Amino acid sequence: MSTPLETSNIWVASCLLSQGLPFVGAHMVPGPPPRAVFVFSDPHGAAERLIYQFLNETTRRIIRARGVMADVLDVTRARGSCDPGDVPKSRLFANPPSPPRSGEWEPSAKEGSSSDERHAG
Repeated sequence: MSTPLETSNIWVASCLLSQGLPFVGAHMVPGPPPRAVFVFSDPHGAAERLIYQFLNETTRRIIRARGVMADVLDVTRARGSCDPGDVPKSRLFANPPSPPRSGEWEPSAKEGSSSDERHAG
């Protein structure tokens, strides 16, 4: 069994949950102010990497994307609409996040039909 991972940061807990780490529980820690601690299992030892990616890569991309969307909103308010060409290319993302490398742990996909299983009628 893996060592439980604890965090009181709701954003980090949300990231771990969204990446498929098993939620074990939560408890209150007394003190001024009292705080909740979220507990996860880390069966594949991926938590440290996921937290690092979230805090250092994902968060920066979200902040940058928020700036781009603010630019889009400004243009939309001024003109009534906005197309990709209305935002400076330097503000758009040229490099999407890279997929996990082969052999890295990946959360299990939800069961169901994939787009590969669909066919034109």
